Amino acid sequence: ICVGALRNGRGFNSAGLASVLGALARACREMPTAQQPPSLTAFVSTTAQQLGSLRAFQDQEARGMELAQICWAFAALGHKGHSAYGAVVERASQIGWESLEPRDLATIAWSLAAAGAARGPAMEGIAAAAALSAHAFDSQGLTNLCWAMASSEVACTPELFSAAGAAATAAIAECDAFSGRQLSNLSWAFATAAYFHTDLMPVLTAAAERRLPELFAAELTSLLWSLAVLSDAENVAAAVGEGGASATPAPLAALALRALLADTAAADARLRLGWGAREVANLLWSLAVLGIHSEAAIARGARVLSGALRGAGEDVALDVHLGQWYVAWFACSVELNLQGQLSGSSGIDADWLQQCRAVARQRAESQHAGPESSSRLHEWVSREVRAVVGQGERVVDEFLIADCLLVDVALPARRTVLEVDGPSHFVALLPLSASAGGPGAAERRRL
Repeated sequence: ICVGALRNGRGFNSAGLASVLGALARACREMPTAQQPPSLTAFVSTTAQQLGSLRAFQDQEARGMELAQICWAFAALGHKGHSAYGAVVERASQIGWESLEPRDLATIAWSLAAAGAARGPAMEGIAAAAALSAHAFDSQGLTNLCWAMASSEVACTPELFSAAGAAATAAIAECDAFSGRQLSNLSWAFATAAYFHTDLMPVLTAAAERRLPELFAAELTSLLWSLAVLSDAENVAAAVGEGGASATPAPLAALALRALLADTAAADARLRLGWGAREVANLLWSLAVLGIHSEAAIARGARVLSGALRGAGEDVALDVHLGQWYVAWFACSVELNLQGQLSGSSGIDADWLQQCRAVARQRAESQHAGPESSSRLHEWVSREVRAVVGQGERVVDEFLIADCLLVDVALPARRTVLEVDGPSHFVALLPLSASAGGPGAAERRRL
């Protein structure tokens, strides 16, 4: 089929090209690009290069459905060249984004984001059109649309996320149509875009609780990560219980802790799957942000991560998780000790603790090294502080405390720190207002 399609590719109309590419993508999408048949690689590459001049794109009958299918096929096959996606975007722009069906808007948005081809004008056009028709998207379409905007960091407009949040809220309330995976991806998208939709999040959390038997470890930890990122003093109670950060964990958190701490035979069947280093570290970090601490969970996390480290050797990605574990351990130690609830019986190995502490310090220093990492607001505040205290007093920018709390400005002699919170530190509440995000609020507690 690939050889024949390559020979006759210029003769396809839009529907024919969409059919062939779509069929090939469905057959081969799980296959690594390097293992794809040479004839498939040749057909995809040649078609991508010539797409704008093919009959399929000179055909005035070309519809959004075919454009979406072609775009999805290129993305599903792992094609990274921008010429093909540019031709799809150009043709869709000529047709008019607002004339495309919701399913096609979502498919093109997902494909552009997955392929790393998302660009401002196209995504902004999709976002504007989707905001007007969000109520007409199905659960997968809404999820893919929000995921695409958040993952590409393009066109994450409050208008789109307000409309998508309202549509998802209504859909969950009316027919509970979202799967556990869709709920997880949707919450991730809102958290990544820093939007707390005041109607959606309580409904989404309740829907996830109804889906508890269906959730895999990655889905559950993603949900909790999203709640942690979006939580603050006002809405953390909704995330973890009526009493706020120190309350009994909500069902999502309680289930995650039970699954992490249970023996394999006792854990829920699906939650047994996928408790790797990433899931464990994300869970512990999320619970720490929410103010939910368990010495036993910290100890179990140390055993999981140390085992993963022995198997992985030098793994930069694993360093991220060691740093997350140390932040969770530190938060647990500080906050439980303050509450008089720290037993000190977790048995954490001193060498392991020192190793994770060193990783956390290295990551903190590398992520905030030098003045280029400071915002203009931070630099302005720092200059004003120096002018007020005079040259005789030491003022330090990006001061590291306990190897994991990096503060913006410190006056060590006064044991005083200043945190400079610009727009990126805040979560937007929809309808629009601003509230400090969960990680920042958690750091204030520990400081």
